Amino acid sequence: MFIRFACVGLLVAAVIFGGRFLREFATEIRDVRQHAQVRSVVLQASPTIREAERTVPVIENDGHALHSVQQTIVVERPVQSDEVNETTNIEPVPESSSTVSVRHPGHVDTTDILPGNFEYLGAIRPPHVDGLSSSFSYGGSVIAHNPQGDPDGDDDGFPGSLFLSGHIYQQEVAELSIPRPILSPDSSLDVLGVCTLLQPFGDVSDGIMKQMTEDESQPFQLGGLQVVGDALHWTMYRYYNVEGYDFLSHGLSSVNLRNPYPLGPWHLGPWNSGSSQWHAYKHAGHIAEVPESTAVALGGRRWVSGLQISTGLQTSSQGPALFAYQLPQNAAPQGSSLDAVPLLWYSMEQPLDQHHPADSWTGVAWLQAGDRQTVVFTGRKATGPVYYGEGRPKDCNDNKGYHGPPYEAQALFYDADDLLAVARGERYPWDVVPIYRWTNQSAGGGLTCYTFPTCQQDMGGLAYDRANNLLYLVQMQAGVTQDSPYKLLPVIHVFRVAG
Repeated sequence: MFIRFACVGLLVAAVIFGGRFLREFATEIRDVRQHAQVRSVVLQASPTIREAERTVPVIENDGHALHSVQQTIVVERPVQSDEVNETTNIEPVPESSSTVSVRHPGHVDTTDILPGNFEYLGAIRPPHVDGLSSSFSYGGSVIAHNPQGDPDGDDDGFPGSLFLSGHIYQQEVAELSIPRPILSPDSSLDVLGVCTLLQPFGDVSDGIMKQMTEDESQPFQLGGLQVVGDALHWTMYRYYNVEGYDFLSHGLSSVNLRNPYPLGPWHLGPWNSGSSQWHAYKHAGHIAEVPESTAVALGGRRWVSGLQISTGLQTSSQGPALFAYQLPQNAAPQGSSLDAVPLLWYSMEQPLDQHHPADSWTGVAWLQAGDRQTVVFTGRKATGPVYYGEGRPKDCNDNKGYHGPPYEAQALFYDADDLLAVARGERYPWDVVPIYRWTNQSAGGGLTCYTFPTCQQDMGGLAYDRANNLLYLVQMQAGVTQDSPYKLLPVIHVFRVAG
């Protein structure tokens, strides 16, 4: 088995990003090696074509890494003359493939959707852009699928478009096409399908986040995105909120990023109630749609949102959080309280088992396959001892805060019926626990079998194309391309949820 590593120069990065970014970047390059050993792939093709049969590499997951095995399949179309070297009778096989997918070899359940229902289709990436108000470097914290987007796009099974946030400093959003995902054996961004820019960056809040920012050292940032008809629903929060203010959080704007015409912001439940349950630090993050049939059991509430954050521990959830609500039918005044019901949150006194202050649950989707429904949260799990302060030499960054390396990408699966029981008042939000944790120790391996090798394993937003059962999971700062070796880009991993 051969292992490929990609290293880039650091001297120019020091000039561009400064010392802090240089240290983070150097640490990421160092830890690429360890993760690459887990995810390494060897593609070996048979050198001959035998009439109607062909031996090809099939990528599988043995629970520790992706690898290839040889398998003979029936050729479904005639071999074209330009595909075969007439002298050697060898068909070239590319190092990356847009036709290979990986069905996760994990557990499959008859009542819930679990990792064994996931099929990894590959990854795509945003383009490098110049001369715009933002870029995708250090971006990808929020994402949304637009079913009506890119109507003239390719009929390739990946319809619609994606709204993706750019650099964390600007907090702006752009719209992208969805190319066919490609499975990159060596985690190379250079071979991935590149999205086309459909709409340049714009501020979906049209200045609201900047107006609410009193101190530039404590800016507001987007917590979630969701397309609702011809509107873009968003949440916002202030990351560093030592005073514990309960800010307005939810808004709507047009999908036209040039003219967003925002409505809101509003608050879920009573605003400034003094109740920890209704603090924005529990609901001002990721957004998901509830299946229409299930929303009836939630009093018509079609949307859920939640936030788990490592600051403001007294008001934030000690594990993932989720609240169900309905958006205003008419233009509700700014500052209105939206009717909501809690489904999930954890207190300091009753945290989720195995919760770590450095955990970061940043994506959610309410999955549906037939009559099965499961709510999945995606994010980064800290697996080492917790400490607070400046990052230590072996950590992924030197930012002040909670740390706990090493980190891994994980997913938590919750039974939708358990959350509905909370809505009916039959259970407490903090009594509900995941029915499955997708970790590196799970059967068939964890999410890190598919994510690219980085130290932080920072996961961004999660978007769900319900009509086609496609999940778009952002991995932030996933890597660089050869033509821009100092601009860390996110990648978007694509999974199909199979029955």
